[in-house]
Amino acid sequence: MTVRPTIRDLLAFGDITSIELDDAVKAYLRDPTIGQFLLGDGLRINLKAAVHGNAHAMAILRDRTSRTGARRYVVRRALLDARPE
Repeated sequence: MTVRPTIRDLLAFGDITSIELDDAVKAYLRDPTIGQFLLGDGLRINLKAAVHGNAHAMAILRDRTSRTGARRYVVRRALLDARPE
């Protein structure tokens, strides 16, 4: 069985750009209920599942005192670890 690459891997390989990743982060922060999001050439990621599956990200996002930069950072980190479909 082949392991699918993470978003971090795809970014390193040049299959997606940091701009596309930033767009995904912004999309999630605008609407945390968003599901499928298109990245690169037909790569899809479920933003909600990726972020909600990361305990650290969810702790920061639930904290009403967390700053915008911290929220953006944890969402980005959660997405970097996710594996697109």
